[in-house]
Amino acid sequence: MSENKNNMEELLQNGINLGDMDAVGASDDPFADINGGNDPFAVIDGETDGFTEIEDKNNPFNDANTTDKIASDAVIETEEPEAETSTEPKHSDVKATDDEPETTEAPATEETEKEEKAVDNNANVSDKQKKSDESGKQDNSNPFEAEIDRVETKAAEETKTGLLNKPPVFKFAAALEDITDLSKTFEDIRKEKAEDFPELEDGKRVSWKMDYCGIVKNVAQPTKTTIAEQKKLIEESKDFLTAIKRKKGDFTCKVIPTVTAQKKGQMPVYKGIFSNEEKALNSGKAIAYVPSEDGNVYEIRKNEIGIFRAKANKIRGLTNVRAGFTPALPLIPFDMMSEIIAFFRYFADRKNICEALVNVYWDVENEKYIVKVPEQKVGVAAVDTVLPDVEDDLIHVMDIHSHNYMKAYFSETDDKDEKATRIYTVIGRLDKMLPDIKMRISVGGKFEEINPMDMFEYPFDDFPSEWLDNVTEYKDGGVFDESKRI
Repeated sequence: MSENKNNMEELLQNGINLGDMDAVGASDDPFADINGGNDPFAVIDGETDGFTEIEDKNNPFNDANTTDKIASDAVIETEEPEAETSTEPKHSDVKATDDEPETTEAPATEETEKEEKAVDNNANVSDKQKKSDESGKQDNSNPFEAEIDRVETKAAEETKTGLLNKPPVFKFAAALEDITDLSKTFEDIRKEKAEDFPELEDGKRVSWKMDYCGIVKNVAQPTKTTIAEQKKLIEESKDFLTAIKRKKGDFTCKVIPTVTAQKKGQMPVYKGIFSNEEKALNSGKAIAYVPSEDGNVYEIRKNEIGIFRAKANKIRGLTNVRAGFTPALPLIPFDMMSEIIAFFRYFADRKNICEALVNVYWDVENEKYIVKVPEQKVGVAAVDTVLPDVEDDLIHVMDIHSHNYMKAYFSETDDKDEKATRIYTVIGRLDKMLPDIKMRISVGGKFEEINPMDMFEYPFDDFPSEWLDNVTEYKDGGVFDESKRI
């Protein structure tokens, strides 16, 4: 080992050039063609020698203000080890000359510090840029949805502004009425409406809620809470704006009373209602009720003796149903009724006294009643007609025929003819200023008389209020003689 060392020192002292590859057999050197045109790296970056320009153009550490590549490399290196100071010269600084002095440590250390500082600076820049990009991506992840939400929110805010001054509506049964005085309590509204709706008379049985854009709030203290307070409570809630955005169409603030029905006797477990007798007998119930084809409800009991059946009188637990009619359409205007009466009087006042008939329809599209007079043959006590084909948007509501000067009643002929489920009216005593009117409904051929005021506007509802000034009632109500009742 020491011999080889001495030989190397001797060669250096004698000035032998190690770069002269021809002196040591260049033809056998595998690197002999480097820089000779066959170097596979010779065309990198467009240069003939892939090594000659590394320091000037491609060295990432030459410039402290680096390119994007430096920044990205610095980000990837999450934990960069502390740089070690190198005492060896850079490859690009090596000159193949005999007079080159030995490279000191100072330049290398200084260069390394610059390189580290550049990497740190660019790493910080890269981190800021990365955070900015991520923030931008988060804020604009779906700009289309964000714009839709902005437009919907703006529209909801505009709707809310309009709703603040819109009066709430009292809603009960078929009644809808604006509440103009919002200082009233829910109890005040109950007392006010109890006259028209007797079921609201008992305040203990009435509870209240407000339905506003789909937000339903129960009223805990109806005697103390005003309509304005409850409305404001919902309007200032966090969910109100969202509710407006979700709501389609009706934004009415509805004030709704609910009547809590009293228990009138719940059906005991040993009783039951069944659609046929077989089910009743197999039920095991001690007492069973079964409707029959004769229209009656039968009570059935079974014991060791046998099966007992009888018509039921009153069945506790069933709803109380009364025969009658509840209209779903508006009342027929009295002006229309006056025209019909005038038409009938025309035939009653003729020399040949006759009856006549008209049909009343509801025009669905235009939401109004119309009268049609079908082709007919008339006589003193008879009308023969055939119902014509009518448009699909017309609902046949009522048949009205006259009895000229005879009293108003339904004949046997009427009973046979009036089978359709609709309303039937007969008008008689047309010789009087106010003729007689009878009205009934047909429920599949079964008849129930109803009050004409259930379908016709009543013309005698109004009079001057000052007329009441000269009228005084007896304190005891007076005594009414039933014999004088007409």
